[in-house]
Amino acid sequence: MRLLSFPLFSLFLLVLCHAAPNKKKMNKKDLTKMVKDLRESNEPVTCVGCIAVAAPLAYVARLTPTEGIILWFAKMICSINQPMEVCDGITQQFREEFFYVFRRLANDPGKICAALIPGCVDPSDPDGEGWNIPLPPRPLSLTFPSPPPSPSPSSTSTPNILKVLQITDIHIDFHYEPGSEAECSDPVCCRGRGRGSHNPSVAAGFWGTIGKCDIPYRTMENMLSHISKNHQVDYIMVGGDIIDHYDWKYSWEGTLEVLRNVSSLFKEQFPTTPIYWALGNHEGVPVNSFAPHSVDEQFWPIHLYDQLTQMNKPWIKEDEDNKSSRYRGSWSTLVTDRLRLISINTGFCINTNFFLYLNQSDPDGTMTWFVEQMKKAELAGENVHILAHIPPRIL
Repeated sequence: MRLLSFPLFSLFLLVLCHAAPNKKKMNKKDLTKMVKDLRESNEPVTCVGCIAVAAPLAYVARLTPTEGIILWFAKMICSINQPMEVCDGITQQFREEFFYVFRRLANDPGKICAALIPGCVDPSDPDGEGWNIPLPPRPLSLTFPSPPPSPSPSSTSTPNILKVLQITDIHIDFHYEPGSEAECSDPVCCRGRGRGSHNPSVAAGFWGTIGKCDIPYRTMENMLSHISKNHQVDYIMVGGDIIDHYDWKYSWEGTLEVLRNVSSLFKEQFPTTPIYWALGNHEGVPVNSFAPHSVDEQFWPIHLYDQLTQMNKPWIKEDEDNKSSRYRGSWSTLVTDRLRLISINTGFCINTNFFLYLNQSDPDGTMTWFVEQMKKAELAGENVHILAHIPPRIL
């Protein structure tokens, strides 16, 4: 979450400036200079200084209509480095979520500063970084199966080895155009301008392009076809981020359609092979957004969790353990006799999931559920393989 500290602190200053008497209208040049000065300043932002700014900001936010001001400012800051189309799209994507969180944080300026500045964190706050999960007592005795003996050098027997295909972060672009500009000014390229419409500095390749481009659907289709014809795979794990990088154009309809399309392709190429799907941060709409059930229902990603559950059928049954799939986007299943696969929705761990500003403590009971699954596996003498998108302590 601290990646957002600079822009949010800038927003605080802007709202206060607009609330002050005889305010002077700011233009893009003024904003650019203010951003540059703040970035180059060597003065640390202290907890006391943050609260001194956040407290009047909270008061102003409750009394005056500030949405238009903040959105305008966010777009101007964004447009310093990005095309305005991108800035318009991303501010509209996050508008409802940001202001839902912002209004609630306005009642507690200390929480705003705790989210922005490490020195303001209360390590004992159960809704912040002070939350913990109780672990079950260690069993007095457990019996685990002995590992099979290693075959002798002269042995012709083949050990029981599973061949697993793991695919992640494929980011398929259904609008990829060969011959289009591969080094454009947008965050993502290789679409929108067909071959012959101009002379690109770097032309997008037929199968893909190294650079700021996602891959075309045909590349994924060809790869899966090749693997299915030339390899015997015992099961497949798909680790999330199927969706392209055009974050500012996301919609639930588009995201769910892509997931249905791509999961059908996998099943077509591997009709009898178990396929297990996990969620990535780009499956959220807006990107990185996974609302826990502690916030208003309008934000819950119910349709995404329902689609995930459908994609994992028939290999993961909706039993008592896997009600979790439709509730929090996490699931657990037995792959072989003593191998359990557990998938955790790490969208609850990403630092640009605004909903975590309100309450960080075990969103939707995910870690509590995970501990329960690990305990069951331990008591059953099972090995566990964990499938998740974001590694611990990365974002």
